[in-house]
Amino acid sequence: MIKRIGAVAFVALIAALVIVPLAVGQNGHRHANGKNKFQLNGKVVSTDPATGTIVVTVKSGTRTLRGFRGTELTLTVAPNAKLLDATVDPTAATTLDAFVVDAKVHIGGTIDRTDPLNPVFTAKRLILQKRPVAPPTSPGPVVTP
Repeated sequence: MIKRIGAVAFVALIAALVIVPLAVGQNGHRHANGKNKFQLNGKVVSTDPATGTIVVTVKSGTRTLRGFRGTELTLTVAPNAKLLDATVDPTAATTLDAFVVDAKVHIGGTIDRTDPLNPVFTAKRLILQKRPVAPPTSPGPVVTP
C-alpha cells in the first residue's frame, strides 16, 4: 500500500513539473500558448503601408477576439509577415497595398498583453480572400440629334 501511494505521489509530481511550465508559457506570461494568438475573418477598413498598420472590421474569429467581433480593430503588420493573395493563387505573395477597402481577409497573428487595457495585435499572416466588387458603370444618357 505504501509503495502504491509513493508511486502515485511520484506520478503527480512529474505531472506537475510538466504542466506548470506549459501554463506559464513563453516570456513568463501566464497564458497558455494559444491565448496569445488569434485568427480573424473580416473586411478591410483602411491600410497604411507607411506605418505598417491595417484596420479591419472583425466579422468572426477565435475566442481571444470575442469582445472585438463587430468592431474595428487596428493591427500592426509584422515586418516579416506573410501576405498572400488567394484571389490569384493561394500561394501568391502580395503587398499591403493589395488589401483595399472592403476586401475580405483572413488574418492570423499574436497578441501582446503587456498592458491588459491596450493589447497590441500583430498580424503575421494576411490572406486576401475576396476583392470588393466594383459597381457597374452606366454608359450615361444617349443623346440623339
